[in-house]
Amino acid sequence: MGDMTAAQAEINSMQALTERTGLPLVRWHLLRRQASVAALTGSFDGCRRFAAQAAEIAADWDDQTVRGTQFGQAVCLARLRGDPADLPPGWTSYLDYLDKLPPLAQASLAAALLVAGRRDEARVPCQPLISTVSTMKRDRLAASLFDLTALAPGLDDAAGCCVLRDVISATSGPSPALGAGTVFYAGSAARLIGELDLGCGDYAAAVAHFEEGLRVDSMLGARPYLARGAAWAGSCPGRIGWAGQGGGTRSCGRGRSPPPGHARAAAGHEHIPRRRRRRGAHRGSAYTPRA
Repeated sequence: MGDMTAAQAEINSMQALTERTGLPLVRWHLLRRQASVAALTGSFDGCRRFAAQAAEIAADWDDQTVRGTQFGQAVCLARLRGDPADLPPGWTSYLDYLDKLPPLAQASLAAALLVAGRRDEARVPCQPLISTVSTMKRDRLAASLFDLTALAPGLDDAAGCCVLRDVISATSGPSPALGAGTVFYAGSAARLIGELDLGCGDYAAAVAHFEEGLRVDSMLGARPYLARGAAWAGSCPGRIGWAGQGGGTRSCGRGRSPPPGHARAAAGHEHIPRRRRRRGAHRGSAYTPRA
């Protein structure tokens, strides 16, 4: 991911396929990608609306993968906004059998715990997950990294930051941005690495990575990530010099997060109450065309 023109072309192709076939499965994939793009560009209410429509389509599908992507996207949105109100209703019920869940689900739950301010509980699954990232299969690794790269700095885990930084640097390759359309777009890979640089105490490397991250996120039109990157960049002892509110430059420290709500404000979006899901939706197979 790194070419918004290509991403939009894919969405347009899926829209055309949806109109031709009427297949719920195709429309579900379309809505999931529209939700991810909406969050990337700062349209949080649009993200919620598209995600709710996708969830309505899949309400009677007996597919745990679908449930997992819905949960993961909600957690990612809550993390991006720093607002536990975006966590899915009843999410704490999964904690009763946390150790029985796959690593990807454990990472999402740990991220939810961190957003909810339950740091000590988030630390329990986080550290074992970080210790095993080098052995994860590539598809599971890519999906888990977005949550883990928020957890390690958020829990002041310097060793974990260094492990994750090495893994992302080795696996992202030439990709300027990371993410999956059915779950979430993480924006610039360099910005994620820069946040981990800070957690490792490597401020010189962080400055260079944030500069690259700001360039990529600007190219993507990723306004929330631009605000986040600028806030982190301004906290580094160095030369980017983004000034925070009040004109001062923030001091840098491990585990420091950008100002609460800063991404939302910079994106030009105030909090919009989430819309209630429409009732009475058609029930049927993912492969049954709708009227």
